[in-house]
Amino acid sequence: MPNEKPGPYVWADEMAKVVFINDQEHKLYIAFDIHHKGENRFHHITESWELFGDLSTLKDNSLNVARYGPYLIVMNTLESYVNKKQPITKSFNFSKDIYDAVNMFNNKNYNTDKPLVVKPGETFIFKIKGW
Repeated sequence: MPNEKPGPYVWADEMAKVVFINDQEHKLYIAFDIHHKGENRFHHITESWELFGDLSTLKDNSLNVARYGPYLIVMNTLESYVNKKQPITKSFNFSKDIYDAVNMFNNKNYNTDKPLVVKPGETFIFKIKGW
């Protein structure tokens, strides 16, 4: 996984179901559905400490959705390609407590009042302001 360049930046692999967030002071790895057993893990690294653990996730319209601190990850995996099923575009509705989110891929604010459309093989990583 990429970790060589300085942040901030984010990276996702929808086939492997992994995400990396480098927010300068924090590096966060998240892996969804490890070994197809529904287990989700995180590894959070700073200059002074590391934290590993299980991550509770939501299933919203069969999307992989995780909230860790100020970060919200919404992933439509490529599993349908692997299983030779028709890929499906899905939508995600933000909870009412999320009213100001920045898409970390393009550093633009996202209007959380409207549903997020997530195409097959697409991931959104948001930093929630005011968290």
